[in-house]
Amino acid sequence: MKQKAPTLTHDQRRQVEAVYAATLDTQRTAELLGVTRAQVRKQLQRAGIPPSGASGGACYRHIDEVRQWAAAGLSMSEIARRIGSTHHKVSAFLAKHQIPYIPYTPQMERNGRWRGGRIVDKDGYVLIKSPDHPARDRHNYVREHRLVMEQVLGRHLQPQEVVHHKDGDKQRNQADNLEVFGTNAEHLAETLRGQRPQWTADGWARMKAPRRRGADLQPAASPDPSTEDAAA
Repeated sequence: MKQKAPTLTHDQRRQVEAVYAATLDTQRTAELLGVTRAQVRKQLQRAGIPPSGASGGACYRHIDEVRQWAAAGLSMSEIARRIGSTHHKVSAFLAKHQIPYIPYTPQMERNGRWRGGRIVDKDGYVLIKSPDHPARDRHNYVREHRLVMEQVLGRHLQPQEVVHHKDGDKQRNQADNLEVFGTNAEHLAETLRGQRPQWTADGWARMKAPRRRGADLQPAASPDPSTEDAAA
């Protein structure tokens, strides 16, 4: 007959609650305190503390670091990279357990010379801070040329619509320099219309040279072994 585990003392019950609050993991709490998982669960139930549902995930295994990095303002993507998880799982974990998080601030916003709301991304496009825009990125920015075209059209752009800079300058976002296409395929068809491929001089020479029918199907001649030896 299985022996019943002894009842936890008052101090042990308080320790269970404290350790569980730090780990959010019943199994880890039991191991740290030298009690059974059933005892931990029973005490949590008595105290009205809902179980976290921890299943050994990366956020639970690295909970101390996750808390520290969240308070330090690291982006969720960076936290996820460090622990081997995903941005969405880290976000859900912090929200579920109400762990304090300082929203990530892009480096330009930390620069003392930054004047707010307007930056240039790595591709050369101007971004505008638009926290209420439905197409904002996770840092609450939207590309300026799309915002300008939305003002012209009086509506939000669809995700598949492409805004083209007529003069090729990604940072000249005046309305008269912008044109909207329904899809990227339409954009490419128009912008590449009439353009000659950038063939090399050798390529043009080979295309202009007379070709014997079936020449492309003939196997290449084997090199002369004596020539190869001499070259070697």
